[in-house]
Amino acid sequence: PDPRWTPAVLELLRTHQVRATFCVVGQHVSRHPELVRRIAADGHALCNHSWSHDEAMHRRSAASVSAELARTTRAITAAAGRPPQFYRAPGGNWAPAAVAEAGRQRLRLLGWSADPYDWRRPPAAEITRRVLAGAGPGAIILLHDGYGSRAHTVAALRTLLTALPARQLRFTTP
Repeated sequence: PDPRWTPAVLELLRTHQVRATFCVVGQHVSRHPELVRRIAADGHALCNHSWSHDEAMHRRSAASVSAELARTTRAITAAAGRPPQFYRAPGGNWAPAAVAEAGRQRLRLLGWSADPYDWRRPPAAEITRRVLAGAGPGAIILLHDGYGSRAHTVAALRTLLTALPARQLRFTTP
């Protein structure tokens, strides 16, 4: 959660009556528990995205991976009043130890199928184009609301929330 961009995303989702899944990094949950409470109160699903967004978890010990996930789950649960349902690997690096630990912690794995690379901060029109190209029944769209300016992502989301239903696609959470 990010204090500037998460509220903007939540407002758009509320306006369009859409529920989403927020994959949250534990360090940011601990800094902004009020945003996680708001995410949960608005009916969105929560996903453990590790404590530190360590993309090199495949080089970590099983104990270290376990601690990353457990610490994040505790922070999410404390903030939201309920535990996360999912785990998403940082950078899509599905380290075997992380996959196994997610299973032990009863977290379902959550990947994506449409990635507009918004973390690279392309223009909103490019994010929109990439999402529309990858969207279809059952698609999981990856967008970011943290780590720097997300103005282009928020602008793209504003368009996508009307463009996708116009294509007879509806929003659901896994």
